[in-house]
Amino acid sequence: MPDLEALLEQAGKLTEGILAAQQAPQETKFTGVADGGLVRATVTATGRLHTLRISPVAADPENTEALADSVLAAVRDAHGAAAAALQARFAGLTEHL
Repeated sequence: MPDLEALLEQAGKLTEGILAAQQAPQETKFTGVADGGLVRATVTATGRLHTLRISPVAADPENTEALADSVLAAVRDAHGAAAAALQARFAGLTEHL
C-alpha cells in the first residue's frame, strides 16, 4: 500500500510546479513563418497575435487568397510553437512522479 505521506508530498510538489508554470512569463513570444519566411506571425504564450510581418513580395494584389492562406499558416505555426512549449513545460512536472 502506498505511503500516504509520500503521496501527499508528491501532490504538493505537483501543485507547486503547476502554480510556478502558470506564473511563468505569459508574454513570451513565439514566431511562425509561411512561404519561406515571407510571412511571419508572432503570438504571445496566451495566444494573442503580437505582430504580423508580410514581405511586399508576398503581397500580390491579383492573388489575395494566397496571401490570406499564408497569413493563416504563419499564425497557426506560431500557435503550434506556443502550444508545444506549454506542453513541454507541463510534461516536465509529471516526469518525476
